[in-house]
Amino acid sequence: MKSFRDRLPDFALSAGLMAAVLVAFSGVLKNGFVSLDDTLYITQNPTTQRGLSASSVAWAFTTGSAANWHPLTWLSVMLDVELFGLDPSGHHAVSLCLHVLNTALVFSLMRRLGIGRGSSAFAAGLFGLHPLHVESVAWAAERKDVLSMAFGLLTLLAYIRYVEATSKARMAGVALLFALGLMAKPMLVSLPFVLLLLDWWPLRRVGSPAWIASPDVAPDEASRVVSDQVSLQRLALEKAPLFALALLSCAITYLVQRVAGLVTEGLTVSARLENAAHSYVVYLKKFIFPRQLACFYPIVDLGAYRVALSVATLVVFTLVAWRLRSSRPYVLLGWLWFLGTLVPVIGLVQVGLQAYADRYTYLPSLGLGLAASLGLADAVARARLPRPAVIFASVALLAALGVATWRQTLVWRDAQGLYEHTVAVTRHNWFIRLHLASEYLNNNDLGRGKAMLRQSLADGAPPAQIRAYLAALDYREHRTQDALDEIDRALAGEPDNWHMLVMRGVYLAELRRDVEAVTVLERAIALDQGNDPKLLEVARQTLAAVQRRIQLQAEEGLETLPDAPR
Repeated sequence: MKSFRDRLPDFALSAGLMAAVLVAFSGVLKNGFVSLDDTLYITQNPTTQRGLSASSVAWAFTTGSAANWHPLTWLSVMLDVELFGLDPSGHHAVSLCLHVLNTALVFSLMRRLGIGRGSSAFAAGLFGLHPLHVESVAWAAERKDVLSMAFGLLTLLAYIRYVEATSKARMAGVALLFALGLMAKPMLVSLPFVLLLLDWWPLRRVGSPAWIASPDVAPDEASRVVSDQVSLQRLALEKAPLFALALLSCAITYLVQRVAGLVTEGLTVSARLENAAHSYVVYLKKFIFPRQLACFYPIVDLGAYRVALSVATLVVFTLVAWRLRSSRPYVLLGWLWFLGTLVPVIGLVQVGLQAYADRYTYLPSLGLGLAASLGLADAVARARLPRPAVIFASVALLAALGVATWRQTLVWRDAQGLYEHTVAVTRHNWFIRLHLASEYLNNNDLGRGKAMLRQSLADGAPPAQIRAYLAALDYREHRTQDALDEIDRALAGEPDNWHMLVMRGVYLAELRRDVEAVTVLERAIALDQGNDPKLLEVARQTLAAVQRRIQLQAEEGLETLPDAPR
């Protein structure tokens, strides 16, 4: 067992990485909340705003709100409210602390896998300082990313401990941590696949000619490796509890998102496959050149050329990684880690309107970082570059990433700035233009709001949504009948849109068409899918007010009736 003195360099490196990440992400502490999902999780969610209580804890484990089942994430948000109220700096500080912790855990994981100190530090630095991860940290609603990653990394560390001395108790610990991770965000369903990859390399639990042929392995070590190897079937079988948890999480997630109406059926299978291939290449490109990052990337027509180029790129990278499986196994490990952990969010089952998202790289990029750090270490060793020059170049590269990350955190300062940046770096982004229009209107900038609505419509926004916004504008300007006419036109295209039904009920109530308002509001409440608790409360309060008004009118009518004949 290593002494404290032997571990001191690791502690120093880990502390340095954590400090660097704190500085690079410090901008998030001055950021506010944004309207993208922060409303669902925090600012307009009456349950989480009550903090931790018996009823809110029960709700966290039973709700499908926000189209997910992730009770630990809800509990985390409630604890934030308990500690900081609705002060966004407190919420952001917790997410930042979790990301700092994850950076330290990545370094520890690399060291436990037998990777050299320098390569481990570089891989952890890539993870902690990369601009692609700003979305996961700076977006309060993405608490699920940093929280689930913490449990995921602890699961990997617990698995290494299990491999060192296999036992049912240690595997139970692995399963418990994995289950907690899934209860924070179901994207971790691919983690058993990662464990099988680690069994192949560097844990060397499954047979491969690379372990025998490698000049770095002494004959006695090769004999030990061969004697300790386990069949792939047995390795898969020992992870049966983990695969069962993953399947259960997939089933729950699919059902919750389907009920919420987020599973998009409009895209053909071929379109999903094309977008998946293109997304893989985009993620790879943004990992290497993290530019023009946005909070939402719309689905666009790719064209045959881009699809063919994407497929060719994936094929070439896969073939190269396969060819290097014996001499440089970390390349295949990192590449398959990247490909495999993106499968749950690559769009084969399309959820939502985005083509891809920066936050989806939080776990997958770790495979690329591992391969990149070991590949660079190999290249440096072959070139026999001086150690000081290598350290200087590594620190300079990580520092450049840190500066880019700090700048990206400023993009998330407020909702309007975030949406303006996204519109500037993406094309045909009607979804974000709608949100930007809403920000302008909320700030009483009616001119820019209406102009942005028109641009959103030109970019392909559903006409019904534009009419809903126009209806809201009419209502704000006290033209309630015009607002009702607009919302009726919108509902003609989407008759079951419960947001629009609530708006129609409110407008009818304002016009004193009470009987119609009751019918519409009751229908809207029945159709609610738990995605907007504040609007649901508006519907219930309006319905109660209208029903009281109808009751009072009925009572007044009875009082004015003539006496009955005796």
